[in-house]
Amino acid sequence: MSIPMKNLIPKSFGKKKLAIVISSAVLAAATIGLLFYFGTKQTVALTLDGEKR
Repeated sequence: MSIPMKNLIPKSFGKKKLAIVISSAVLAAATIGLLFYFGTKQTVALTLDGEKR
């Protein structure tokens, strides 16, 4: 039994509202990803011949 993709989205939802919801979810995921990336980044000190660089 296959369900057509059209029936998964209620007709009252509207394509414009759906686009806003999807883009908001993508933006939130990107923001959380960047915060996680910068939050877990570690500083590396390079020492060459006794000098820090």
